[in-house]
Amino acid sequence: MKSTVILPLLLFFSTQAFAQSGRWGIIINENSKACARFWEGNACSRVKVPDQWKAILPVWNEEKQALTLTYQTKSCTLGLLSSEQCCKELGFTFDANFRAPQEKTALSDDPRSECFQLRAADQPPTR
Repeated sequence: MKSTVILPLLLFFSTQAFAQSGRWGIIINENSKACARFWEGNACSRVKVPDQWKAILPVWNEEKQALTLTYQTKSCTLGLLSSEQCCKELGFTFDANFRAPQEKTALSDDPRSECFQLRAADQPPTR
């Protein structure tokens, strides 16, 4: 009985392709002092950092045992604080409506690839 359940599950998970997910952080504009949430993207698409903006991605802080975002001499603990609170601690104004442009960078012709599935979703339905 156990092998009839385990074997199909093992085969299912061994044939699936999962896109590697990027990190969440913040994106800042030093000129306007604006700040927003930022996601790097995944294996199929990357989010482009617009001109005049800078991505700040989390780094593991061994002392705090947490992910931290650092800008110049200031830092905040991501996870304990929201992106909005981190922006304020770093001296920026949070913009909840800002979205960085996304680029599809690694689309695949392999139908087993998750990137192929994203490409297929972009195509209009065939009749």
